[in-house]
Amino acid sequence: MNDNPQMRRIKFRAWHRGTREADYAVGGFFERYYATWNDEEIAWFERFMEEQDADIIGWALGTIPVPDEWKGPMMDSFLKLDFVKIDRRLVADFGGDSRDRIGVRSIIEMAHGLGMCVIAEGV
Repeated sequence: MNDNPQMRRIKFRAWHRGTREADYAVGGFFERYYATWNDEEIAWFERFMEEQDADIIGWALGTIPVPDEWKGPMMDSFLKLDFVKIDRRLVADFGGDSRDRIGVRSIIEMAHGLGMCVIAEGV
């Protein structure tokens, strides 16, 4: 991806939505699945990112129905929310002793045990 300007741009937009919740949901979805996407799926994701954060989070949480135009395999993957991000700030707060490392490792192992993809910064 590093040599693909389109994907770098999409990744940046996915992680810089405007609300932290949408950053994690949309950015995490991108990180989890982008490597498997074909051109049609990339185009879907770019259109998806044009939606309002409140709508995307509402769909993710099930508080508002997903419009028919967005239903399909890509939305099904998004709604799984099968990824977790360990933020750099969480790791920065740890002192680096063995108990802190055990805490981070436990979070990662728990997520993997639940079949989730882990996106970790600074770990």
